[in-house]
Amino acid sequence: MKNTSLVRGAINKSTEFFLEASKGNKPGHTPVQFASRAVDVGSAYEDVWGQSGLYVRPTAAESWEIVSDSADDASAGIGAQQVVVMSLNDSYGQQVQVVTMNGVTPVALTGAHFRPRQIICIAAGSSERNVGNITLRVAGAGLTRNVMVADDGQSFDSNLTAPAGVRVFAFATCIYCPKADDITIRPMVTPFGSTSSVSGGDISIFQSGVEVRTPVPFFLPAKTDFKYQVKSVKQTSSVTIIANLMFVEDGF
Repeated sequence: MKNTSLVRGAINKSTEFFLEASKGNKPGHTPVQFASRAVDVGSAYEDVWGQSGLYVRPTAAESWEIVSDSADDASAGIGAQQVVVMSLNDSYGQQVQVVTMNGVTPVALTGAHFRPRQIICIAAGSSERNVGNITLRVAGAGLTRNVMVADDGQSFDSNLTAPAGVRVFAFATCIYCPKADDITIRPMVTPFGSTSSVSGGDISIFQSGVEVRTPVPFFLPAKTDFKYQVKSVKQTSSVTIIANLMFVEDGF
């Protein structure tokens, strides 16, 4: 009982700290709820992001464009009218850009981009969110960098890179999948300057709503690349992963 009380106390302390940080009462600390999803999971490991298969990371700064497969996602349409694109530049600095959608016609983003983070719909017509699949890609119909699936209103991509001057701590991860689907998930880490990824170990799940907590938070140094991979015995699973993260600036 004593050990249980200690664990419960540690969890309560962590929850209190997250709450205070969310209120802005912990300088240098920013809580982030990081959600990702994979659909139609196969029997071999694949990345958890808006498409099937493996994600190819950029190796240098790129020019990007954004486009929908629905004409309704446009400035006067019923779908997504404006989106915000969050990314890192090739110095790993955080950048945010608001883009007015133009349906099936690609819209060029300004500047150079290196690591995508997320797309969020911030203005929409009567549908209240994106009608079509919105794709962030290399200019000229190049490689896909992020996808906001139709009707989601935001992208769900597990590819995360710790920005310059920021350490990322993971306190808890919740995993949701169809009951009895027998899936396996593993976190993958690519250290800065490396071309190889390291597995954080396999996590086998046979029921939905599993929470994974670690006594010591999972830690990503600045400029580290991270992603989840998943595979399924049934090969038809849909998997959603929600991680509670803390971004901590250097000096704190």
